[in-house]
Amino acid sequence: VAKENRLLTEEELKNVSFVLGKEYTEARWIKHRLFKVDNGLSIVFKTKNGQYSEAFAGSGEVAVTSCVVQIIKAKSGTLVLLDEPEVSLHPGAQERLLTFLLNMARTRQLQIIFSTHSPHLISSLPDDAIKAFHQLDDGRSVVLPSTHPYAAFRRLGVTNGSEVRVIVEDKLAKSVVQQ
Repeated sequence: VAKENRLLTEEELKNVSFVLGKEYTEARWIKHRLFKVDNGLSIVFKTKNGQYSEAFAGSGEVAVTSCVVQIIKAKSGTLVLLDEPEVSLHPGAQERLLTFLLNMARTRQLQIIFSTHSPHLISSLPDDAIKAFHQLDDGRSVVLPSTHPYAAFRRLGVTNGSEVRVIVEDKLAKSVVQQ
């Protein structure tokens, strides 16, 4: 039994195509209760080369489509919470997803908060938009209110590809930099 069966709107389809970097000509959104699940979702994607359902789509395609549809229908002033929206997306799609989210936040007056382990999703954000969780020695956690993307991922143990070389002229400056 289908609870909703419709084509994506032009705006939804354009944004899904943008984020995924793929030209969709049509996508059918079907919410159903098959398999005794109240919130089942099927999507039939159509490109100029053919059509396929979510069973043959990448999990990132379904996740992005669902994200785009939900965010576009959100009312102005809505708080949107996303948990690791980068899952199953390649780096280019992650960066385009961020562009979409920033555009929706700006034009629709949404507040969007997401948790991530992806440098691609936070690399272009201002430091005061990045909040890093830090565990203290006693087990409690604190939230650092402003963090540079490099520092946030350094705390997670990411060190490759982002090494910074600092050259100083004396031992005192070296000590300060090391601290």
